[in-house]
Amino acid sequence: MPPSPPTKPTKPPPSVPRLSSCLLLLNHKNQLLLVSRPATAGTSFSSALVFPGGNLDKSQDYFLTPEYDTTTTTTDSPTSNNNNNINDDDDDIHASPTLTALKVCAIRETFEETGILYHTSTSLSTSPAPAPAQSTPSSSPPTPSFPTHLTNTSISLPPALPTLHLLTTWITPPTLPRRYRTTMFLAFLPSHCTQDPILPTTGEVVDVMWMSPQKLLSIYNSQDQVEEEGSINPDQKQKKILLFPPQVYLLTLLSDILARFSGDSEGARREMVRVAREEGVGGWVIEPYMRGVEKNGGRTVLGLDRPRGDKEKVVAVKFTKGGPSRVEVLRRGEAEGEGGAKL
Repeated sequence: MPPSPPTKPTKPPPSVPRLSSCLLLLNHKNQLLLVSRPATAGTSFSSALVFPGGNLDKSQDYFLTPEYDTTTTTTDSPTSNNNNNINDDDDDIHASPTLTALKVCAIRETFEETGILYHTSTSLSTSPAPAPAQSTPSSSPPTPSFPTHLTNTSISLPPALPTLHLLTTWITPPTLPRRYRTTMFLAFLPSHCTQDPILPTTGEVVDVMWMSPQKLLSIYNSQDQVEEEGSINPDQKQKKILLFPPQVYLLTLLSDILARFSGDSEGARREMVRVAREEGVGGWVIEPYMRGVEKNGGRTVLGLDRPRGDKEKVVAVKFTKGGPSRVEVLRRGEAEGEGGAKL
């Protein structure tokens, strides 16, 4: 009897994305709040400049949704048996109470990572962000949770939640081992909130800065170094900028709007909200996938239309060991036309 042919090892199924959220926060100068991640191997967005945000925390992000009983689960989201995860095709992601929890998560993470607390309580000022409890020495009193901190400072969060506008959701491609489903929110920092960032002591963030989308893209595209006035950490002032495709896409979106409404700050903000709501950008769910490779330049061209995203644009990116480089948003015709991508 002939020997059986060797069986090919089966690939494990893609990991289920974890729920997370980020906040694109603009100040009165229409500068974005940005944080720089440390150069830690094996972590998400290592060395990158990103919008503040992170994973849902069941113990802190569902306190405004009493219908969700946190005592019955062991993970972060009420949307599945695996609870900190959600299937790619789950349409309940933007339904309450999950949407409420995602908004709370974006505000909480921004507070923890920058010391800036977004709220609409006009008679109150914010205090510096406490370090997360896990970083507190055993000899020190435990750090209060985010809900407790809000109570102690008499800040009511619910009035602020409707002022966070959905601005796309991004799903990590299934080829990567660590996946996230990140909902992006857009908000405008009220004048009564402090805009002076502080560095946390947890090591999750190594720099915090305010910078306009136009200026950041200009520095990035010229491969120049971060200018001194943009950084609050002297050790980070001479580092070059590393951006990932979702950040470049959203920076380009906001930059284009600000350019069209030059000199009209309020008009630009109204247009941002209109684009998010009326043009449906807020409801886009984007899982980038490879469409081809540029004939000239060798960059990978990523499609943005699946499962329901941007059908007119793509992102070109050069993947290297040090992370993505030369990330650029292009119209499909630019990337796939004469001299464009090999499909």
